[in-house]
Amino acid sequence: MASPLLTYANNVLSAANTAKTAADAAVTAAKTNLKTAQTTLGQKTQDLAAALKVIADIRAQLALISTTDDGTALLTQLNAAIIDARAKQAAALAAEDAVAAATSQAAKASAVLGDIATRLAGANAALAQITTDEAARQVLRTAGGSPPLSTLKANATAALSAAPFTTADARLNTDLPVKLRGRADAGFDREATLVIKRQDVDNAAEAAIGNKLSAVEKQQRKLADAQARLSDYVLNARQRFDQAIVLLTRVADPSQGSLTSDEIKSIQSENPDGTPNAALKTARETVADAAKDVDAAQKTLDDDKAKVDIAILNALAADIDADPELDAGVIAARAAAAASTTNLTNKQNAYTAATPATLHAWEAAVPDATFQLLADFHTANQLLTKLSTDDPATLIANLDTAETDLVTALTAADKAARTLNRLREESAKDSSLAEAAANAAPRRTFSALRGDFE
Repeated sequence: MASPLLTYANNVLSAANTAKTAADAAVTAAKTNLKTAQTTLGQKTQDLAAALKVIADIRAQLALISTTDDGTALLTQLNAAIIDARAKQAAALAAEDAVAAATSQAAKASAVLGDIATRLAGANAALAQITTDEAARQVLRTAGGSPPLSTLKANATAALSAAPFTTADARLNTDLPVKLRGRADAGFDREATLVIKRQDVDNAAEAAIGNKLSAVEKQQRKLADAQARLSDYVLNARQRFDQAIVLLTRVADPSQGSLTSDEIKSIQSENPDGTPNAALKTARETVADAAKDVDAAQKTLDDDKAKVDIAILNALAADIDADPELDAGVIAARAAAAASTTNLTNKQNAYTAATPATLHAWEAAVPDATFQLLADFHTANQLLTKLSTDDPATLIANLDTAETDLVTALTAADKAARTLNRLREESAKDSSLAEAAANAAPRRTFSALRGDFE
């Protein structure tokens, strides 16, 4: 079944072809009418000239007569000739009006034909482009709606609760103490979330721009975005899933980045003989918790700063001439960021009091290879989590909705453009008639005074 956008493009082209046929006929008819009107005007002008000559001839005869009887007869003829000439004057003026009307109608018909020719060329070009674009979108729909992509969401969800994910997670819990891994996880989450928040601000900026665009431009952006998202999924989703499994398999492999006996003792806060060092363990865990609190506070502050940026964007979009710093939303966002800054300072002070050097020494005891395994686990977790929420069926539905909405916007815009063009064409015709009327006014008003039109 043809897409709404392709159907729309075909309908526009069909309508343009139909309109062109009608416009061609209108131009032909207008030219014929104009020629007829011009012929009639020529005849009426000749008739008027002949009538005026009769009057002139009679007046010449009157100048030569010497008797009253002869003059009376000529005066009677003159009166009849004047009445006839005035009637022919009215007919000539009516013929002039007809020519003016036919001229303006012919000009309008030609303008309409030109407009339709432009529409037709645009419709043909649009149909060609839409046909190409729709073929590409249909490839994406087919791929996204078929295995393996159609089942990838379920596969990713299942992978998050099965080996090698669970095996890799267990391996890291064995290699890293809970408190140390918790601090490392918090640091990773803080930085990963910062990227997301910056993207949120960028998305908000794009949305603010989109809201100021025309309806068609707005829907075109939405369609492009929906297509880009589905395209990214079709091209990369399976690869990301495979990448996650490869990373998890490596992390779960005990031969990868295995720790020596001495490294294990150092990391697990044990003495050289393998006995627990409770005091060291407590000190390490205390400062690790404090560092984790700093990470959480920094994450909150980053979030609040992003909200400030978004609030400023919203304020600018609402009124570019107003000071955004006086906007209630911006004021509230800055207040939240200020409170988060204070909270971060407090957490940093608590961390400093907990002796950061103790945590640094603990982290230094962990080889980079182990931290790399943890980083790979987080990367795989991010990939699978995203894949477990991304639904190709939803992406396809979003693409379909964006296409339908674009058709709605295009239909309204096309009608508005056709209305404007038609009004301009009518205005040009009316202006032409008004000019012709103004030019004929002195003669018409004089004829009207004499009663020529009655």
